[in-house]
Amino acid sequence: MDCENKNLKTFGLELVRKGRAVSSRDKDIIDKVTSLWISEDEEI
Repeated sequence: MDCENKNLKTFGLELVRKGRAVSSRDKDIIDKVTSLWISEDEEI
């Protein structure tokens, strides 16, 4: 499960980096999700 979450995080970050293929609304969602992941990583 952890490995899957890391893969999803990496995928999300790649989408943010590429940007062009992602709408601004999707970017907002990805930013929220990645910031959530980052805060979860800090808690562990």
